[in-house]
Amino acid sequence: MKIKNKAKILTLVIFLLLSFMMIPVNADLDPASPNYMGFDPSTQHVTIGDSVDIDFYGDIYQEITTYGIDNLTYLPAGVIDYISTTSGDLFGGTTLYGEPESDGEIHNDAGWCKFFLWGHTGGANNTNATAFDTSWDAAGVGMATLTITDGGTAYGGIDPGTTKYPGYVYVHPEGVSGFATIATGPTNIDLSWTKGNAADKTLIRWRDDGTNPTSVTDGTLLYNDTGVATSHPGLTGGDHIYYSAWGWNETEGFYSIDYETADAFTNSPPEFGTPSPTNGSGNQELSLTWSIPITDAEGDPFDWEIECSNGQTASDTDASNGTKQLALSGLAYSITYTVWVNATDDGSSQTTSEWFTFDTKANTPPAAPSNPVPADTATNVDPEIGYLRCVVSDANGEDLDVSFYWENHTLIGTDLGVTSGQYASVAISDLLENTGYDWYVNVTDGFDTTHGPTWNFTTGTISKVGGGAAGQNDVLILVLHGTDPVNGASVSLNRGTDPTAVGPLVATATTEADGTYEFNVGDGNYILTVAYPGLETQNIPLTVREDTQYVVYMVAVTPIEVGVGLFILTIALLLLGLLLAYLTVQKKMEENIGLLLFALINAIAIIIGILTGFFIFIAAGAILLLLEFLWVKR
Repeated sequence: MKIKNKAKILTLVIFLLLSFMMIPVNADLDPASPNYMGFDPSTQHVTIGDSVDIDFYGDIYQEITTYGIDNLTYLPAGVIDYISTTSGDLFGGTTLYGEPESDGEIHNDAGWCKFFLWGHTGGANNTNATAFDTSWDAAGVGMATLTITDGGTAYGGIDPGTTKYPGYVYVHPEGVSGFATIATGPTNIDLSWTKGNAADKTLIRWRDDGTNPTSVTDGTLLYNDTGVATSHPGLTGGDHIYYSAWGWNETEGFYSIDYETADAFTNSPPEFGTPSPTNGSGNQELSLTWSIPITDAEGDPFDWEIECSNGQTASDTDASNGTKQLALSGLAYSITYTVWVNATDDGSSQTTSEWFTFDTKANTPPAAPSNPVPADTATNVDPEIGYLRCVVSDANGEDLDVSFYWENHTLIGTDLGVTSGQYASVAISDLLENTGYDWYVNVTDGFDTTHGPTWNFTTGTISKVGGGAAGQNDVLILVLHGTDPVNGASVSLNRGTDPTAVGPLVATATTEADGTYEFNVGDGNYILTVAYPGLETQNIPLTVREDTQYVVYMVAVTPIEVGVGLFILTIALLLLGLLLAYLTVQKKMEENIGLLLFALINAIAIIIGILTGFFIFIAAGAILLLLEFLWVKR
């Protein structure tokens, strides 16, 4: 007996469960049978602050004249607030018989309102018809349940046995606004936003597959807290991240209906390679090209600048990957120089900055001077030698300034800017015969000075011209113009080796009829000067060590080159002379003035022609003089 009762109870429970499953709760109307009341839509999701429209409907399968609700609750209070009511079409659009009932108040603070009544004279059979339209304000986050309580009436206040379905309104917090992202490095993205109304927290999720998350469970959680900013660290350069953000009400556990999206990609800043010379290197030249590779991983163009502590710079804009250079010059010895490098990525505006150093080499002082002339300890040096010389050199190849001194530190003279490995020289004069001299040389490269050793020499007797004395050399000079000897040419010997800076005069004379003259001089270096009118003067270096003969070939003086300008000027002068003569005759001026001027101009033309060999001047001057004579005779 107990078993049978238990079976009956189980059967009843199953039947009731199946019956409840047939009731369309929280869904739009799909009634199983007629004679019911409810709300359309039965479920709504709205955002706080929105206006909510809910229709009260009826499905009455009998003739009725009135339709009403004794009591309507919308709990909990504060989620939605009643605003207004308008009639529907249950009675064909007839007006409402009454507003909420006689107490005259809508009890939004308590979540209920009283009697609503609609009526019509004459019956009507209505199927799924809207009885009235209501408007509500979504006042607070939460779920409000609308329920018809204390019965509903129809057909003169009699409830025909209707089923009453509840309605549901879910009020959500506002979503975020101003959702923004920015990459702040190759591995980090910063996010910021403004929270919406009734949102205690902000939920942010992300994806890296090219799409934004579409729900609060889609993608990967980044943030769920009360702040208005966060960061996404640990990324890789070139990552493109997509974000979605929702408002979240902690109390009710509701997310915002709407969400905002944003995206950003990390961008690697430019990277520097190994500079040349390497960082911290030493012994660098005073002129060099400093360089460094600069690359951008994404291939973005970038702006770069290189600046050295000596003030020299190089830069470029919208550059591509490659080695960038700065040419340096005028550096000083034994100095540590700093080079700053900046590169800004055009894609992300991120800047990479580094600095590097290098040391210049120490200076090597000039080598000690060598190869003195006269040679060290030389004797019988010609007192009229006219110079001192020595070889100077520098390991760095720098030009050298050379100062010559007598032993008592009296400056003889200087030779500036001497090329390394060449002779430096200074002119001397007034050496005494048979006298010893000590001298030395200081050499500087602008940084260090090398003091040379002290050399000495002893002079002999000044060589005399002619006389055939011992140690003298017969030097026969033959002067020719073509194959013809030049009689009476001026010949002279001066000490020295430089034709442009001859030293003291040794002897001078003129050539004989056969074009010769013989000097008798001692060993030495001389400049032979030969001059003759109409022939080019010759300055010839001679080294005399023994009897010898020198042949000097003379050439005619090069005629003055007459260009077009001089020719035009001459013609103009000739015409001017002719004009003056003409004016003299026509204006009855004193005839001798015009004739004199004209004759003078023509004479100048003839002289120029003779001196230059420009015979047209000679002919023109002569012809015009003839014309002048004929004119006057006329």
